[in-house]
Amino acid sequence: MPNLRRIRFNSYGPQNYEGVMHRIIHRPWNGKRRPKVFKYKIDELDCTLGWDIESDDGQIATVNFIEECLDFVVWKNDNY
Repeated sequence: MPNLRRIRFNSYGPQNYEGVMHRIIHRPWNGKRRPKVFKYKIDELDCTLGWDIESDDGQIATVNFIEECLDFVVWKNDNY
């Protein structure tokens, strides 16, 4: 999915999101690598508490857990 920018998964009830990330190499937000807010169309998503994943080619994605939702966003140059 080369054009994927954001996908949201809704859950019902508490989830063990740390368990989801257990086997994935990830890092906390770093203000030197990407901005705080992901902007897409009319939405703005605060990603300061999200976990960053970096692909082999340097592309950064963030997994963000808010309430009962998991957001996965891909940072493109025009997002910041």
